[in-house]
Amino acid sequence: MPREDTKPASTNGSEHTTAEQQAAQTLAALNEQERAVLDVLMASATARTAAQLSAASGLSREQIATALESLRVQGLVTQFNTLIESYGARFPGLELR
Repeated sequence: MPREDTKPASTNGSEHTTAEQQAAQTLAALNEQERAVLDVLMASATARTAAQLSAASGLSREQIATALESLRVQGLVTQFNTLIESYGARFPGLELR
């Protein structure tokens, strides 16, 4: 009995972008403040508060709040609703549909 070929048909690559390519495009589109906040969060082993992010990045509290909201909407930051609100970086994985 012949075996069926289980490999997917090849594409020219322009039709599909990988999760890695999408993540790279998202990161490239960040502004200075968003990138600074994300850099601090990615370098941190634990979640950070807005005050800690401000101290580590040199940005004002208002800039931190704006950057965090944008990063949260983009799926790059997770907000932890603990006693003191804190944030952590998250890798944008595969989108569930």
